[in-house]
This record gives sequence, C-alpha cells and structure tokens, in this order.
Amino acid sequence: MAAAPKVKVRQFVGLVQTVVAVALFFWASLNSSTGSGWLAVSQLTGLVFN
Repeated sequence: MAAAPKVKVRQFVGLVQTVVAVALFFWASLNSSTGSGWLAVSQLTGLVFN
C-alpha cells in the first residue's frame, strides 16, 4: 500500500517537469529574437531536470 503514493508522486513530478519544460520552450520561442532566451531556458531546464 505504501508504494502507490510514491508512484503517484513520481508521476506528478514528471508531469510538472513536462509542463515547466513546455512553458520554458514557449517562453523562449517568444523571446528568440533577443537570442538570450534560449540560453536562459537551457540553464533553467538543466536546473529542473538535474
């Protein structure tokens, strides 16, 4: 019984990471004209997934 909540937490964390990654990608595409948007997103994505 104790394993089920852990699985749900992992799925939730995975979902949050996916949403954050998509949001960062969308934000970077809006700021791609500046050129610094992609650098910021790569750094933030590294923080999220590492």
